[in-house]
Amino acid sequence: MATSLSPARVLGRARAGLKLARWLGLALAVHKERRALRRLTETQRRDIGIDWRDADREARRPFWDVPPPRW
Repeated sequence: MATSLSPARVLGRARAGLKLARWLGLALAVHKERRALRRLTETQRRDIGIDWRDADREARRPFWDVPPPRW
């Protein structure tokens, strides 16, 4: 038995796919930012008000752990 999808259902799935793609792009961007924190010099970290422990802790967070204001 073939199942047919209504246009509304197809559109809903497409929107869900777009939402997932946007979130994944954001998660990867945040991951890159966190890795960049590790490469900052002591002076650069001091300029933005974090020490090496904070930068390391942030860099170790998993890529899917995106802070709510970002998404």
